Amino acid sequence: MKFRWRWHLLLLPLAALAGTAPLMMHGVSCGHDFDFHIDNWIEVAQQWKQGISWPHWDVSANFGAGEPRFVFYPPLSWMLGALLGILLGWNIAPAAYVFISLFAAAVSMYLLAREYAERRAAVIAAALYATNPYMMFVVYERAAYAELLAAAWMPLVLLYALRPKIDVRPLALAIALCWLTNGPAGVMATYAVVLLLLFRVLAEHDWKNLLRGCVAVALGIGLSAFYLWPAVIERRWIQIENALTDDSGPHTSFLFGHVGSAGHIAVLHTASWLAVILFVTAAVSYSVAGRRRSGESLAIPAMLLGILLLLMLPVSAFVWHHAPQLVFLQFPWRLLVIVAVLAALGISVALARAGKYAWLALALGALSVAASYPHFRQYCDEEDVVPAQIAAIESGRGVEGSDEYSPRDSDSSTLKAGMPHAWLAKDANAPPPEGDDTARISVREWSTEERRMVVRADQSGYLVVRMMDFPAWHLRVDGHDAPAQMRTTQRDDGLLAVPVTEGVERLDLVYREPDDVLRGRLISLSAALLLLVMSAWSARKPLAVSRQVTASTTL
Repeated sequence: MKFRWRWHLLLLPLAALAGTAPLMMHGVSCGHDFDFHIDNWIEVAQQWKQGISWPHWDVSANFGAGEPRFVFYPPLSWMLGALLGILLGWNIAPAAYVFISLFAAAVSMYLLAREYAERRAAVIAAALYATNPYMMFVVYERAAYAELLAAAWMPLVLLYALRPKIDVRPLALAIALCWLTNGPAGVMATYAVVLLLLFRVLAEHDWKNLLRGCVAVALGIGLSAFYLWPAVIERRWIQIENALTDDSGPHTSFLFGHVGSAGHIAVLHTASWLAVILFVTAAVSYSVAGRRRSGESLAIPAMLLGILLLLMLPVSAFVWHHAPQLVFLQFPWRLLVIVAVLAALGISVALARAGKYAWLALALGALSVAASYPHFRQYCDEEDVVPAQIAAIESGRGVEGSDEYSPRDSDSSTLKAGMPHAWLAKDANAPPPEGDDTARISVREWSTEERRMVVRADQSGYLVVRMMDFPAWHLRVDGHDAPAQMRTTQRDDGLLAVPVTEGVERLDLVYREPDDVLRGRLISLSAALLLLVMSAWSARKPLAVSRQVTASTTL
């Protein structure tokens, strides 16, 4: 039976379903980042139920001491995960999230490939992109759900950056989606667009497209400023550099490297072989496309492929250490998400008569999933399963925190479960006692963004609060704003230590958004208004042209 092209669009959800099927049949894969993301989703869902529409503080991190995780981690992934958990339940949410991400990736890849190839070839490329081995590596071994969702936006970035005439509006939106989903993806998207613009200037000598592309990058970053601006400004309060270690920095993560722990080297070598597969696939497809005289349209993508290969090799170490923010990509092989897009694009162009290959493409995608799943799946320990994580958060026992969100010059690794809400001590670094000191400390309120206590101190000393010391927490003593010097005491573990005098004092801690949050929102609002003005202006131009044509016809 000969299918019309529209029936081939069924390959897109089927490819996403193939990539998700192992999760549906065997349960979750507790990859490297699984706990982190599931904790985020559960925490955000709880705060939504409390009426906190935009979370800032992760209450459960650091075993109840919290951390400002949601200030610094892009919002789209944890918002989608929390929504799915509420609507579908936490056991189904991970599989649903993966399906949505893979399906969105397939659709966006189809839109990109459709610019270069006929419909059925574009569908094949989209199905192969959604099920490519690197995507399965992200799903099953790493469980890097934010990166997975960002992979859905990357084809759109290339689509709008490669069009003959760049349209500022959709390119800006695609860049903003990357930044709002995953920080490394935002860095990758921005650098990819800049490189493509430079290549196009060299090849086409079109300076107008360069200007349009630069405006799009600026507007894309501006649209995401409501999250990005506070994250950039407030990171001076935390140890964001802890995200870069011997096992998570570019200098130890070039292809087939042998530096770092055994676990790091094993993951690196897996990613390296995936890079070989994708680069070889891209090289073969681009070569076939060139022989069919359709390779001219792939000249600029081929140039980008060459740069990406160099960036994964030690020869590019200087670039990684000096290009702005590039080092926070951590692993050069993260660029494989763009390589996968370019490889799928090459496949779509290389296929001349694609109809007979459509169902073969689905079979290849299913084979990719079947081969990847046993190798990449990470089995869950008892404390990693979703019910155990729900219990840890709902009981108040909490979970481990993230080193990069700890206060400056502190070591949060010494924190443990079971700490009381607060305790009095002569020494600011005194360890927590067993149980709450209810005789001297009366906790009146202990909610996500408000902590109120009455302290009856026998002598001068310190009140240590089970809460990480972050400047956004506003301190009031007996109804008056506390002087700045009361926040200068630094505990080694990062908890807040407040000097107290003998007698009774009422201490209130309230989370208040710093001024940079408002500035970020104003920047995003300005960028959004500018895009609306541009859209309105663009909508008027065809109308003006049609009126001119009508007038000339009448005459």
